[in-house]
Amino acid sequence: TLPDGRAVFGVVPFQESTEITFSTVAQLAAIASTNTVNTTLTHLFLPEESVVFINPAEWIHVNDRNNILRPTFLTLGCALAGLDIVEAAGMRKSLPFIQDAFESLNLEVKQCRDAIVDGLKHSDMEMAEKLRLRAWTIDLAVRCAHAAIAVSSGGANYSHHAAQRVYREALVFTVSGQTTAIMAATLDRLTNSRHIN
Repeated sequence: TLPDGRAVFGVVPFQESTEITFSTVAQLAAIASTNTVNTTLTHLFLPEESVVFINPAEWIHVNDRNNILRPTFLTLGCALAGLDIVEAAGMRKSLPFIQDAFESLNLEVKQCRDAIVDGLKHSDMEMAEKLRLRAWTIDLAVRCAHAAIAVSSGGANYSHHAAQRVYREALVFTVSGQTTAIMAATLDRLTNSRHIN
């Protein structure tokens, strides 16, 4: 970041030095194959030919507002992966309540997807509505993953089980690209969308 707040994007050497240090690979609950590390740049000089572009100050906040709905189809894909497990268990176990749960959640995923598609056609969609839809997709991914765990019984406790993978992916989609506004919308949905009996 430059003193005036602009952000510099550039290409730096991918090797450790006194100017560039890497942490050990993070032990993530999901998507561990990314080999995520923290990188610290200390007094690194970036020559002009290595600068790719410079974004204006506050660009990240504008980007966050413009991209609220961008990951929603990935999040709904996670929900559908959970529903695939629920549907397969319903066929295997022949328990009507599993089929009922599948149909109910599947309908809700379709309604959510349709609302997002409709919203994307209107560039003037209110920020609050975008946040509500994003939180809805997160809620659906987690609930469908939880349903997959429930129908998988004890087998879901094995780390290699498909329901376990989908559940961990739902965790990723809950926090990926999360802003304070998305966190607030997610918590609002989790605390206000259901009535406790």
